[in-house]
Amino acid sequence: MKAAIYCRVSTQDQQDQGTSLDSQLEACLTKAKELGYETSEDYTIREAYSGLTLDRPKLNDVRQWVRDKEVDAVIAYTLDRLSRDPVHFIILQEELERTGIELILVTEDLDSSDSGKLITHIKGYAAKLEALKIRERTLRGLKERAKSGKLVGGRSVHLYGYSYEKEHGKRIINEQQAQLVRTMFRWLAEGSTINGITYQLIDMGIPTPTGKSRWNRSTVHKILTNPSYIGKPKPYHGISIVDSTPPLISEELFNQVLTRLKQNEQGARRNAKVEYLLRGHIFCSRCQRRYYACKMHRKVRYYYCSGRLRILTSNKCDNKSYQADYLENIVWERVRELLTRPETILAELERRKHEGNQADLTKELSDIEKRLTDLDRQQEELLGWALKGFPEEAIVGENLKINQYRDSLKSRLSELSTRMAEVEQAELDLPGVKHFCELASENLTNFTYADKRLALETLRIEAWINGEDILIKGAIPAYDLASTQLKLGHQE
Repeated sequence: MKAAIYCRVSTQDQQDQGTSLDSQLEACLTKAKELGYETSEDYTIREAYSGLTLDRPKLNDVRQWVRDKEVDAVIAYTLDRLSRDPVHFIILQEELERTGIELILVTEDLDSSDSGKLITHIKGYAAKLEALKIRERTLRGLKERAKSGKLVGGRSVHLYGYSYEKEHGKRIINEQQAQLVRTMFRWLAEGSTINGITYQLIDMGIPTPTGKSRWNRSTVHKILTNPSYIGKPKPYHGISIVDSTPPLISEELFNQVLTRLKQNEQGARRNAKVEYLLRGHIFCSRCQRRYYACKMHRKVRYYYCSGRLRILTSNKCDNKSYQADYLENIVWERVRELLTRPETILAELERRKHEGNQADLTKELSDIEKRLTDLDRQQEELLGWALKGFPEEAIVGENLKINQYRDSLKSRLSELSTRMAEVEQAELDLPGVKHFCELASENLTNFTYADKRLALETLRIEAWINGEDILIKGAIPAYDLASTQLKLGHQE
């Protein structure tokens, strides 16, 4: 028999802390084991949502499992974890009864008789009243906090470009992030677009506010339309929170950006999309960063090393920039030559397929990850020793050894990841690749921009630039084009 487990907390902060959800889950798993139910991660729910509403995204998943009879029971820690509203609880209970699926609560028994349902209703009503009281007290406290000039909210107080000073409830400027925010506003005011800035940030390899590698246009739009950047954060329930956020840009620049956004929106249908064939496929051999694409100098398309930008690094890269037309022609000519000889691609893929055993690579990767986890545990123990007064020299020396070992493991991990990627690439449908190359060789003269992009992605082409030398590589034998001197379109 299979059981679904539902755990809930009321706020995202509680979910991030994990304590309540973890303890609920542990108790539910123990209960399932006692009663002989099987459990799995696929049917385990951890949700941060108010218990006063029945329309919860993950609770809806549980209700669908019940309707489809995918499980034999639903286990929750307490009645109020499943619902804070007695009426909602009765609805859930009747849905389960109608499908013959058992409802199990870890800390209390359920009585399906009329008197039992009445008692459950009373308990639920009491829980609902308590939840409403908590909400009212919390809201009152938050309003008082806003009146005192302190920011209110969980994650919303953290804004890219600032650090949050929790004690005083205020933001202070994070100069490194603030520099990028100012640059984004300047780019748009000078004629760029949301899409253009989004692609540029991706090309430059700048992490998003949440640390991810790929920006999306909604994140960029939120930054460029947030009045907090001129020192005017959004009021809380009509209460203005003054002096909580120092301005990063002028109000004049902010208004210019809003005007530009309206103009861009009105002219979106008329604006032609700028195409960069090598976007995401060019890298710098000197600083290992991506090249990014943009228009400069009377709308001429260029590729620049993002390591040249001070908003990314104080050690400015000295690698060269090139006009897009020139660089694209050189790279595509080499790819075109390759597509006319499919046997070269197939031979390389066959070699890589037989060179590495995926099972062995996977096992070694797993072993290294376990060793890295063990090193984290060892460093936590070192911290405990330091707090207990162990000699500092011994602790520092041991910590140095751990860090050196970690670096060697990470280096090997990087090598294995590369090998795994090569093996996976070699396991492509070889007849399919051959067929693609044969079709390509017959129609190369008619290739559209989309066709060329597909070829670059299929062959995993990377172009590495080092001054006037370029190395093109991918899921094919590498082409060392050191003899090709790139002179045109160069700009310092």
